[in-house]
Amino acid sequence: MNSSFLYHAFGVKGYHYHATAYKDSAIFLKLKSDTPKKCKCPHCDSEKVIKYGKQYRDIHNLPIGGKQTYLSVLHRNGVMPASCRASRRSLK
Repeated sequence: MNSSFLYHAFGVKGYHYHATAYKDSAIFLKLKSDTPKKCKCPHCDSEKVIKYGKQYRDIHNLPIGGKQTYLSVLHRNGVMPASCRASRRSLK
């Protein structure tokens, strides 16, 4: 499966197909970003964010052949930097 099919069938841009998984009569299409985004603090826009892993987020999609379909998108997890004022306010 290529990016063109993802775009024309599901309207997905900026991701490429990585793998397929079948669980409980459902199809999971795993996607990765074409341009991995850097984690940034949502309050101060600092790129010095502590990264602590990745996880797939499942987005329910239209069925294929009567089977439920999900687009699993890889998402990076991060924590705000200690230097951020917003993070210090929330700890008080």
